[in-house]
Amino acid sequence: MLHSAIDALERQEFLRGLNQDYQRLRDDPERWQEYLAERQEWDPLA
Repeated sequence: MLHSAIDALERQEFLRGLNQDYQRLRDDPERWQEYLAERQEWDPLA
């Protein structure tokens, strides 16, 4: 049970950090546009 709680907490912290990273990226319009352009390049390959 403790192992499951630790796993859940680690996932929650990872997702919180990921969300913060994306927010910082969105807060910078130039970098956000670069990200979107790169994502568009990679989408056909997925």
